[in-house]
Amino acid sequence: MAELVKPDQKMTNLRDFFEKNKGKIASIIPKHFSLDRQGQLLFTAVYRNPDLLDCTPASLVGALIQGGTFGLEPVGPGGYWLVPFWQGATGRPARPAQRDDDYRLPRPDGHGPADQGRADRRLAPRAVGR
Repeated sequence: MAELVKPDQKMTNLRDFFEKNKGKIASIIPKHFSLDRQGQLLFTAVYRNPDLLDCTPASLVGALIQGGTFGLEPVGPGGYWLVPFWQGATGRPARPAQRDDDYRLPRPDGHGPADQGRADRRLAPRAVGR
């Protein structure tokens, strides 16, 4: 049977892994990124989303490095989100207006959302022969 690990122990494992690999992380992320700030942002993301503790420390640090190579920080809007995926973590770009854009844009089949008003119907192409 699998042994249960307490969240405090998981956080300690993540901190130890981060401290042990600081040199490798510093050599990969851009020089203008503070390694201490990246660590603080990583641990803040874990505090905000405790499900990230179920991910392996290597995948969390890997997602941090991956975002850092693109010049992004794991802070949400304007950066990226750390997302738990099975036992690993991945970074997803943050688009703060994504839901709003999806609401306004027409669907791929050419029809808009049901609650688009008359103004959108005026912009729709007219059928030939009418």
